[in-house]
Amino acid sequence: MRPFFCLFALLFTLALNAQTDSLRPKTDSLKSVATDTLKPLPPKLPAADTSYKETGIASWYGQKFEGRYTSSGEIFRVDSLTAAHKKLPFGTLVKVTNLKNDSVVIVKITDRLPQNSTRCIDLTPRAARQLNFLRAGLTPVRLEVVGSAPLYKKKKTPAAKSKTAAKPAAAPAKK
Repeated sequence: MRPFFCLFALLFTLALNAQTDSLRPKTDSLKSVATDTLKPLPPKLPAADTSYKETGIASWYGQKFEGRYTSSGEIFRVDSLTAAHKKLPFGTLVKVTNLKNDSVVIVKITDRLPQNSTRCIDLTPRAARQLNFLRAGLTPVRLEVVGSAPLYKKKKTPAAKSKTAAKPAAAPAKK
């Protein structure tokens, strides 16, 4: 009886191991499952080069651009602390110092200057007011990168129906 019991236990163990091995996923299939279900991470902001410094002439721009989209996709507001620069990445925080009176403001880069511009930065009227050169229009400044901030892009809504859109069919006339 004992040899029969040992043989039965051995066969039962082998059968159980074979069944559980077939249920286990292979390592290759595990990798494909993991990569199929994982979502990619959102892109990171470019690292701000805090060693960047620049000296030049600042100007300001405003009213005619109010409510328009900037190059970064944000909506331009004259009462925000934003600026346009030739090459700094969008979302870069820049400390702007007026060299005439040492007033300071920190702005976020949300727009682009033309490459042939003689200015180093264009500021919003609010930033120009804080640097005390709103009336003068131009002033010498020093720029220093201090970090980066997220951009806030407003989702575009579908365009409103035009007035020339097809009108619904009129009800049939009664006889």
